[in-house]
Amino acid sequence: MKKIRKSILFLILAISLVACGNEVPNETANEPPIETPNQDTNEPQTEEQSSGQITDFNLEIEVANQDKVDVDFEVERAETEATYSVDGEENLRGAEALSQIELMFNDLNLTKDVNEDEIIDQILTYFNINHADVTDFDLDIEFDYQEKIDIDRDQLS
Repeated sequence: MKKIRKSILFLILAISLVACGNEVPNETANEPPIETPNQDTNEPQTEEQSSGQITDFNLEIEVANQDKVDVDFEVERAETEATYSVDGEENLRGAEALSQIELMFNDLNLTKDVNEDEIIDQILTYFNINHADVTDFDLDIEFDYQEKIDIDRDQLS
């Protein structure tokens, strides 16, 4: 008798669950699909498609033939590498370096539209370095739309 009651109870429960169905309306049927950029393609982005973000940054400044500033920043897919070294300050790596580099990027106007002399002036002012003291200035910047800035000068005047 207990087996029959359990069987009937199970049958009633199963029928009631099936009869109730799913009351949640399908709201995604009327929504437009979300467009995401295809990141798996090997096609370079155009300037209009990109945000103008710096993806590779390498700065080396020598004063009196000694390294004064050495900053490296590189974004590769989901990984970012960063080192920040300024003479007289702590050498930073990883998240600490990235934090300092982000502060620097926020203070500087580094775009392809700014001429080389203005970029040099901005960077030397940021690091409080005199033009006359510089014996070598090397800057390489790559943006996400493949635009590059490459400045390599000896003896700034």
